Amino acid sequence: MPSTKVPDSFVLNHSTLDGFLFLRYMKVLCVIALVGCCITWPILFPLHVHGGGTSTQLDILTFGNVTNANYCYVHAFVAWVYFGKEAVSEIKGLN
Repeated sequence: MPSTKVPDSFVLNHSTLDGFLFLRYMKVLCVIALVGCCITWPILFPLHVHGGGTSTQLDILTFGNVTNANYCYVHAFVAWVYFGKEAVSEIKGLN
């Protein structure tokens, strides 16, 4: 992605403030999505595949393939870790 290699100061000096803020927003969203994938996929994919359901093909990756009710707590814990990490990142960014 070419916009990641361009320094913020260059975009700010050669473009509008609107364009600068949009590129900054897109960079932040890419980081949030990448971190979210790295946290959730290694934990939730095996949980869904071996969740006890009878689904086949791509349906094994869905929440509906999980039959054990205790596995729902894993989803809640992973969400708590991910959103907690994002909240801490936002608080650090405000200082």
